Amino acid sequence: MLALLKNIREFLEEGQQEKASQIINGLRRILPVDRQTLERVRESIETGVRLTGYEEYVKKLVLEARAFLKMVITPRVVDEIAKSKEVSLKKGMATSISWLQTPIVYVQASGRASRMFAGGITHGASFLLVDDEKAFYSLRRKLGFMLGEASWAKFDVKAAEKWFRKIDEDRLLIKENREGRIVKRIKDFIRTALLIVESPTKARTISRFFGKPYKRKIGNITVFEVSTGDFLLNIVASMGHIYDLVVNEGFHGVKVEGGEFVPIFDFIRKCKNCGEQFAGLDFCPKCKGKEFHSKRELVEAMRKLALEVNSVFIATDPDIEGEKIAYDIYCSLYPMNRKVERLEFHEITKKAFLQAIRNRREINLRMVEAQLVRRIEDRWIGFELSQKLWRRFQNYKLSAGRVQTPVLGWIIERVNESRKKKKVLSAVLSNGLRVSIENPAIPFPPEQFSGYVGKLRAKIMDLKTEERTVNPPPPYTTDTLLRDASVKLGFSATKTMMLAQDLFETGLCTYYRTDSTTVSTAGISIAKEYIQDNYPSMFAPRRYLMEGAHECIRPTRALDVEQLKNMISLGILRFPKRLSSEHFQLYDLIFKRFIASQMREAKLLYQRFKVLIDGNQVLIENPVSVASEGFNLVSPIKIANPVEEGEYPLKFARLLYLPSARPYTQGEIIALMKERV
Repeated sequence: MLALLKNIREFLEEGQQEKASQIINGLRRILPVDRQTLERVRESIETGVRLTGYEEYVKKLVLEARAFLKMVITPRVVDEIAKSKEVSLKKGMATSISWLQTPIVYVQASGRASRMFAGGITHGASFLLVDDEKAFYSLRRKLGFMLGEASWAKFDVKAAEKWFRKIDEDRLLIKENREGRIVKRIKDFIRTALLIVESPTKARTISRFFGKPYKRKIGNITVFEVSTGDFLLNIVASMGHIYDLVVNEGFHGVKVEGGEFVPIFDFIRKCKNCGEQFAGLDFCPKCKGKEFHSKRELVEAMRKLALEVNSVFIATDPDIEGEKIAYDIYCSLYPMNRKVERLEFHEITKKAFLQAIRNRREINLRMVEAQLVRRIEDRWIGFELSQKLWRRFQNYKLSAGRVQTPVLGWIIERVNESRKKKKVLSAVLSNGLRVSIENPAIPFPPEQFSGYVGKLRAKIMDLKTEERTVNPPPPYTTDTLLRDASVKLGFSATKTMMLAQDLFETGLCTYYRTDSTTVSTAGISIAKEYIQDNYPSMFAPRRYLMEGAHECIRPTRALDVEQLKNMISLGILRFPKRLSSEHFQLYDLIFKRFIASQMREAKLLYQRFKVLIDGNQVLIENPVSVASEGFNLVSPIKIANPVEEGEYPLKFARLLYLPSARPYTQGEIIALMKERV
């Protein structure tokens, strides 16, 4: 019953999908159920005898699920299933559905064909007899989502024989290894490495790429151990920066020695009482508490691990802040292990991660220097200005800084501008057209305007219709994502960045701090797969190339938000962090924008005309119909009702005195920062 619910969920209506998810979650909570309980529940349902306690609760869930299934499996749903590329109906049984929920079972079974030993992972073979193309398509697709990539080859006798020889060679190596004869060519084949990322979520996501990780503790530090086949990885999280400028030496942490500026860094400490972070002091500068957590413990644990392994890989975020963290870690671990290398990837997928391991690089010192200067600027400007605010307003919660101060000036200018008023004539014509005319010339006192509304007429003239080609917007960058999340979802910039970070760290979207619209080859492949499946003939790839190594913000899988929810419901995709409705909203925004950017342009019919009301004129142009569909299938364009030339009475009109400019939204401020900086 649970499997049935999982598989039909995507074919139900939106409200029914939510109900199905609730029932699925309820059934999951009671699993596994022992056989005796199931038997008593079955007998109770057949006889009508009431049970007690847990057994009655199980019975209630089962009955609810059964009633729901009877209600939702309608002829329409059966027809939708029949059209599906992934689910087959048994012949002659329109209501009996054949479900093949095999990806997880297949991975578990085929995984037994290989073994890990001192020489790495052995070759294995898995053969699949395909007697249902829909089932095979479903398996391939879902395995792709689970594993990142999964390639299949048609059975060939010669290729199989060659592969079997490799399997036999591996088995011989295992035998020799068990007998104590370590073959020279496999000695030290599996190398050990310490992988350092920024967050625990990122660490868990990467560790799950290669099976269930083994966890161990070094002090309070969690270490995930997993094998990639080439490396035995020990994965830890740095929890962000490990050092910061001290507050008790030099000018806000910077000394001048011999005519040079020397920044002084120390381990970051976090007060156990109030959570304040600081460096260089033995007490909290905020609450004066002397109990704190120190990053020294983390560094000592990483040093122990660095001594155990062949290599150290630093995989902090791919920006200047991440590069500075990587540099600090490098300096801390280099005395213990001379082979410290940097990994860079812009999406947390298995494929991108393995590619980053193959393309390891050195620390980019130019980026480190840029972040160092930025941090010193933050201290010098921010601390000095903040202290002035504290003294002026006697409020120690106020702060100012390198960025806040000029932005505050823009906001003040805009607020001052908004205090000025402008006169606006707002009217609705009898044909439904809404018109706004700024600073209209009215030949009578404003207070008498309501008495003249019935006498006014609007004239639509100089009407022209033309067809225009409208290109899709490019994929999101950080500023455009923040703007749209503010306008369309009502999210603050802080919330959007937190949600985007979660989506990145769980491997659902690319790195979210970027000013590039560039689309990689992998991104185009994702768009192609989704568009060709859902909107045939609409695929029109675009690279939106910009300088730099960064990429746009895009999804990492060809899954829209409903498909994503369904994959999670089926257990095909599992994440180290629970996704909320807000995560799904932001993912949907990112996904649709990206897919639209890779679709054909739309052709729209526009009307351009003038509206004249009592000598006051305004020019209006609106799209009134779609001549040729394109990206608007994913990102709808608002279409206005067409109009005709002529005179129209006013259905409604009034004079308003509105602010000359409305205050900025967060999204507008962010766009302005990009424009002016």
